[in-house]
Amino acid sequence: MLVKLLSPSSPLLLTVFVSVSALAFALLNSTQPEPYMDEIFHVPQAVRYCEGRFGEWDSKITTLPGLYLFSVGVLRPVRTLWEGLAERAVNVSEVCTTANLRAVNLAISVLNFVILNRIVAQIHGGKHVSRKKIKLRARNVSLFQYYDEYKAALSAFNMSFFPLLYFFSFLYYTDVGSTFMVLLMYCLHLDGNDWMASAVGKSVRLDLDLHGR
Repeated sequence: MLVKLLSPSSPLLLTVFVSVSALAFALLNSTQPEPYMDEIFHVPQAVRYCEGRFGEWDSKITTLPGLYLFSVGVLRPVRTLWEGLAERAVNVSEVCTTANLRAVNLAISVLNFVILNRIVAQIHGGKHVSRKKIKLRARNVSLFQYYDEYKAALSAFNMSFFPLLYFFSFLYYTDVGSTFMVLLMYCLHLDGNDWMASAVGKSVRLDLDLHGR
């Protein structure tokens, strides 16, 4: 089900988005390799979780630990794979670096683009007959009565570059992950999977930072 929801309809735009984001990510990390702004709280807390110290918590942090737990779930397998390839023990500090933690957010931003594309299709795709069906039905149907997948992907592409969200795609902040969870919940609802949407809605509390705003 999730594979269907997260299948991009425009590989070209997805490639462009990933390429531009990767270049911007590399530039930011070369310019600002150390934790920036609130990362001075988020990065050390994520490192504690990477080290298995789940009972330690920085009282200055007002957000719930969803992003940190997700990061551990992503980076621990990376550490295991790294150890297998390098044939040596890999220290946590080598894996849970500021750059790698930021990379987790960058990956989520790519998922945001894909799921936005899906939501646009869910909202607008059902309003019009698809181009393929038009060709099968009749030749004299107005060209304005079909759903254009490329334009839908372009709309998602545009939304993915929303400055307030896109900026934080390159930093270790909770905004990108929180947005993904809300979008996923909405996407599942539009797809008719209300039980799954409800489950995601419950778990989204682990990542939303609204209570700290």
